[in-house]
Amino acid sequence: MRLRTMLAAVVVAVCAVATGSTASASPASALASYQFYVINGLVMDASNHGGHGTPVILWTNNNGSNQIWNTEAASEGGTYLHPAYNWGLCLDFDGASPGNSIPVKVNNCDGSASQRWFFGNHPSGGYRIATHSDFRYCVDVPNYNFAQGQQIALWDCNDTTAQLWLT
Repeated sequence: MRLRTMLAAVVVAVCAVATGSTASASPASALASYQFYVINGLVMDASNHGGHGTPVILWTNNNGSNQIWNTEAASEGGTYLHPAYNWGLCLDFDGASPGNSIPVKVNNCDGSASQRWFFGNHPSGGYRIATHSDFRYCVDVPNYNFAQGQQIALWDCNDTTAQLWLT
């Protein structure tokens, strides 16, 4: 994992020097860190700094390393999201394919399609975070329940405020 991260940084730096360009400021940029907020100010949080299988929930912002997400460009396409406290964990969902109501969690990084994400512009500003495999399912706050402790899940992308992630 660390070798892949270092190689990604070298590739970005070489490309920037060769083309005279700079990296994009979107969450899809390699090696950047973000907090993702919902409309009431709660943030995406890997519950209690947990390991493999830890639910990702909404929580009051305390600037904890479980609320900061590091991006890493995936060589297969898409972006990995790692909680800042452990680069060996990735934002993920269980199952062979995405679907409605599947909980989002952090799991050990294994390069699977369920760990690669796509960032699109949300019509209300901010971003939508979609599954990279088909761009069909988005990280969603179930039933618009913007309450502390609410576990986030996948749902058909629909550009509602339940799928609006601010940085």
